[in-house]
Amino acid sequence: MHRTRKAGYYVKKTDEIFLTTDIMNTSPKAATVNLALTWEYIEGHPAGFDIVFPVWLDVKGKCLNETTGVADNELVFTAKSKTGWVSKTGGDLILAISHIHDGNTEQEIFMDGKPICKSIPAYGETADFVTHQESDGHGHDHGTSEHIYHVSSVTQCTNVAKVVPGSLFTITSSYDMKKHEGQKDHHGDPEPIMGIQFLHLARPWDEAMKDIAAAKNGDLQDFQDLVRGKKGKPPVEP
Repeated sequence: MHRTRKAGYYVKKTDEIFLTTDIMNTSPKAATVNLALTWEYIEGHPAGFDIVFPVWLDVKGKCLNETTGVADNELVFTAKSKTGWVSKTGGDLILAISHIHDGNTEQEIFMDGKPICKSIPAYGETADFVTHQESDGHGHDHGTSEHIYHVSSVTQCTNVAKVVPGSLFTITSSYDMKKHEGQKDHHGDPEPIMGIQFLHLARPWDEAMKDIAAAKNGDLQDFQDLVRGKKGKPPVEP
């Protein structure tokens, strides 16, 4: 539920909720992680509430199958989506949250070619987001310490835009690996970049319920089979 707007996801009694976690440890030492989830919900049909539909916007396009045109050895670049996403319905775009990796400098959403939201990351705001290195990883101490600053927060956009059927959304994600070191995996190889924006589209209850009622169970079953590994392989991240 959006805290400044009477809107939230509609969950039926028979719905299933999937949770995928991606936890990063910047230290070579093992750590214990506790994950706590707090759910805020209202039973029944709350008066005056809109239903929120989530939209995944990605620089890799539909099904993550488009090229961004960025070469592997580029350190400063802007990845751009080609086809984007077209809304079949109207509504209010009430929230946009970005997901990016280290090295990002800004991410921007466009509706019908006009900028409507820019997300800016901050780095190393607390000690939890700063890696302190004493060597190059092979036991060779260079005599000086190195601090790597990781993304610690990213600005969000609220009450973004009024959406109409046919509205086209595209996204650009800018990286500068010279300014901010990119993420690396356990082998020291560069991690894939991310350029994702989670859009939250609020629609009137009665109108939204008609689309929910018309949704085909087969579409959901295909998704569940994919997530559970029963049908093909999930798309590769950008």
